[in-house]
Amino acid sequence: MIVEAGIAGLATSLGLHRYRHPWEVLWGNISRGNACVAGDALHPMTPDIGQGGCSALEDGVVLARCLAEALNKKVSAETKDKDKEEYKRIEKNVQKRGVLS
Repeated sequence: MIVEAGIAGLATSLGLHRYRHPWEVLWGNISRGNACVAGDALHPMTPDIGQGGCSALEDGVVLARCLAEALNKKVSAETKDKDKEEYKRIEKNVQKRGVLS
């Protein structure tokens, strides 16, 4: 059975696959929340060259370096004090609710 989709159906299907300029791909957002794109999902290439795994490894190294840099940053005394206060507040609420014995 053939169903005619009409212009609305065509517009919807074309909306899913729109053309993106190369600079949108280069400078676009490659992460959302706590997930990011890496490997051959980030670097589109033909399957015959077999570089998807290699680019995934390279992206993993870069991601690990970025995470190490972010985790090794010096934290100011003011931030440490705020974190201690927040920890005490959370600990108090957890004990109040009887989660910790």
